[in-house]
Amino acid sequence: MQALLTKHTIKDVTVEMILKQSDISKATFYRYFADKYELATAYYTHTLYDVLLYTEPDYRSSMNKLLDFMKDNQEYFKQLMVLDAPDDLATLLFQSSMQTSQKVMEEYKQQPLSKHEVQGLAFFTAGTTHTILQWINSDTGLPVGEVSELIYQCIPSFLKSYIP
Repeated sequence: MQALLTKHTIKDVTVEMILKQSDISKATFYRYFADKYELATAYYTHTLYDVLLYTEPDYRSSMNKLLDFMKDNQEYFKQLMVLDAPDDLATLLFQSSMQTSQKVMEEYKQQPLSKHEVQGLAFFTAGTTHTILQWINSDTGLPVGEVSELIYQCIPSFLKSYIP
């Protein structure tokens, strides 16, 4: 899917093109996916979770890894931002970041986050998601390290103590 999206827009990619590239039958494709958009959603869900799951030991390194990956695949992610799907890129990025961050913080804290902390994390994660999407959409003009540091500086102080 990603190879096709480097040469074509998501609107121009056909199921037949996907079948030819992947060498699977139409029946097999439709057994797992309703359409090309569902495949695209499944692919970037899997990819982002992989990047976020295998995080670096500290927040800045993890953020740099995510931003490097998104910058390296900028055209792909720009196309996914225009999908009109329930699991669009913004929703997926928010959910995966929220789940991963909460898990890391709770492991570090060795207890669940309070409702106040979860709400603060959600607010911060929504802002981070918006920042990353704007950065991707603006052709990643700022270096990865600067974007990562900007995001880090916006972490609410009551949450910073739970970030390795």
